[in-house]
This record gives sequence, C-alpha cells and structure tokens, in this order.
Amino acid sequence: MKYINKFFFTLASLSYYWTVFLIVQEKDLVKKIQQIINCNFFNKDYTCFISKIIYLALPVIISFITIKLASLFNKEFIEPEIISSEEINVNFIPTYLGYFFVALSFNNDIKISSVTLVFLILCFFVLVGSKHFYNPLFYISGFKLYKIKTKDGFESVIYSKKEIVTGISLKNWNIHRINKFTYIAYTK
Repeated sequence: MKYINKFFFTLASLSYYWTVFLIVQEKDLVKKIQQIINCNFFNKDYTCFISKIIYLALPVIISFITIKLASLFNKEFIEPEIISSEEINVNFIPTYLGYFFVALSFNNDIKISSVTLVFLILCFFVLVGSKHFYNPLFYISGFKLYKIKTKDGFESVIYSKKEIVTGISLKNWNIHRINKFTYIAYTK
C-alpha cells in the first residue's frame, strides 16, 4: 500500500503535465477513437474541443480518486499539541509552474517517446524526493497544505480542509498517512 499511495499522489501531482502537452500539441483523442472503432459520434469540427475537455477532466478525476484512496491508507494519531502551524500552498507554485513550462516547451515535431521519458524522469524525482506531493487541484477542492510542529518536536505536512492553528490537538482528527512526512486529514 505504501507504494500505491505514493504512485497515485505522484500521478495526481504531475497529471497536468500531459494535459498541457496534449492540448498544446492539438492531439485529437476523439478523432483517433472514432477512427479505431470506425464510427463518427461527433462532428469533425467538435472532436478537438471535446478532446481538450477530456484532457482537462482527467487530472480532476485522478485527483478525486487519489483523495478517496487516501482514506484507505494507515490511520494515524497526532496527539501532542501543535506549537507552530503555517499554510504553505504558495511555496510550491514555482515548482508546479515548472512542470507546465516543461510541457509547453516541446515543439510539434517531438516524439511521444521523448515526452514520456521526460515524464518518467519527473516521476522518479517526485517519487524519491517529494515529501509533499503538492497538487493545486487539492487546494481547489478545499484542502490546504499546512506545515506543523508539535510539542514533542514532530514536524510534518498535512492536507486539511479544516484550518490548523497553533495550540490545537489533532488527537480526534481523521488523519491518514501518505508517506513519512505527509498526511491528509478528512473532516468528520
């Protein structure tokens, strides 16, 4: 389960890489599917537009599944009182924008194998180096990312829809571990 949750959080955090690339490259998924099954459900003028909607929807779906799967991860209890709490969503925006710029930088002649190789390299670095698995869709869905420190010196990062402030205890919260450093809290 440890690797499954890391995989899904990595996939969710990098999914817009493919969305940006496929939209910029004008890849028409619907047209390809219609050619494969030899059927024309949609007018040629709309297939590219519908493909872009699908590309935009996929990261949302992946993020939703990831949030739901995280509730199956190991439940944790963080009992000591929080002595410091800081919302850190904005710290990750430059990194996330970097993924967009990488996807935008490919020209129209690039092969999908090259794009996939770059994506796999990004996945590797996120898997082995990421403590937080930042995903702006989590923020849009109401989760904020907090860096906390407890009385006993425990430091971690928690995705939560509830505000985490100094002086509270998370003892009765529904918290699940994502990795060694990151947790997700669900509201009851």
